[in-house]
Amino acid sequence: MPHRARRPVPQAVGAARAVRVFGVAAAVAACARQRAATAPPPSSSAAGPRVDHVIVAIDSLERGIDLLRRATGVAAVVGGVHPGRGTRNALIGLGPGTYLELLAPNPADTTPGGRAGAAAFAQYRALTPVGWAVRVDDAAAERGRLVARGLAAGALRPGARRRPDGRELRWSTFDPWGVE
Repeated sequence: MPHRARRPVPQAVGAARAVRVFGVAAAVAACARQRAATAPPPSSSAAGPRVDHVIVAIDSLERGIDLLRRATGVAAVVGGVHPGRGTRNALIGLGPGTYLELLAPNPADTTPGGRAGAAAFAQYRALTPVGWAVRVDDAAAERGRLVARGLAAGALRPGARRRPDGRELRWSTFDPWGVE
């Protein structure tokens, strides 16, 4: 089971500037067109932590998919929903084992956590890089290493979603800075 530690984009970077700084459209177009679809993802145990995915927020998944397609020529594929978190996503592969996650509210999630999560996305009227995730073999051990080095890492949070083909994906995340 993959484990991911989310790394937020510094809040001082404005949305329009963030897109220019991170070159989302250019990076997505270049990487998605050149990805090696048959290559297996690199092992995190051999190389240590590695970037798993970049997270781009938007207030509407459909509009976000259209904006990305118009900007890059690449169509994101709907991934699924995050139950109890109020979000759903669409994905674009950026290479073996790395992808861009377009994250948007899930209006169908009526749980208290879902409503709160969905409401947080109203501010994202444009494609906005909001974070990235690192893949490690053992999230609890990685969290322990960060705490030992003085970071106030947040608690492990289990996550899951069901893919359109019915397969359930499970993972654990934690905020290395304890902000979430």
